Amino acid sequence: MTDLIQTDIINQRSTVMKKLFYIGASLAIIGLAACDAKDASKTEGQTPDTSAEQTKPLPTPKTEAEAAKAVDEAQAEFNKARERFIAKRERLDTAKAALAKFRACPADQVLKDTSVYDHDFSKEFKDQKSWFEANGKREGVVTTASGLQYMVNKKSTMKTNPPKPTDTVRVNYHGLFINGKTFDSSYDRGQDIKFPLDGVIKGWTEGVGLMRPCDAWTFYIPSDLAYGDNGRGPIPPKTPLIFYVQLLGVE
Repeated sequence: MTDLIQTDIINQRSTVMKKLFYIGASLAIIGLAACDAKDASKTEGQTPDTSAEQTKPLPTPKTEAEAAKAVDEAQAEFNKARERFIAKRERLDTAKAALAKFRACPADQVLKDTSVYDHDFSKEFKDQKSWFEANGKREGVVTTASGLQYMVNKKSTMKTNPPKPTDTVRVNYHGLFINGKTFDSSYDRGQDIKFPLDGVIKGWTEGVGLMRPCDAWTFYIPSDLAYGDNGRGPIPPKTPLIFYVQLLGVE
């Protein structure tokens, strides 16, 4: 009798365990299905990332023939990629050239000399701070939060936006010390220059970044926005500068 009871208990336990197993398996299947549905909803409409496949290394060739074949296949893939890159590069260059035409100052508005600019500057000053304080009180001179000062000498009629720091700009300029002595001039050379706006002194990046093509401004730049404590070339350390600048184009 005891053996039968034990057998019956074992059978009952076995039946219960089977039921629990099936219930657990069913719940697991339902849970996995829910996760799959959730993941599918996240990735629906997205392009699969095949970059891992594209960059997967080639298997190591076992013979010279296999190695030669691998080189030919890799070279063919490289050539196709290069052709696609060149085509996209040409398309980008074409778009930039088209945009540059809309951002270029018409030839008849390009200044040939510096006669339009502000030539009223002090030949003597006690110190840089007092000079800029006095200059900032002159009519037409604007002082920005950084300490840069400028005067608009010729206002553009173009409706284009000012250049961004990442843009390349084309300008004519005339650089002077505060005593009026010229140290550099594209006007004198008869050749404008082109450069990335974020690759020059802070005073230029800020000031030219406020202009529109054809604008002609005078900038009064404190030394900390110019070449600072070190100076450069003909410019001594801690030297404030004056620049006449006409923005000719933005690329």
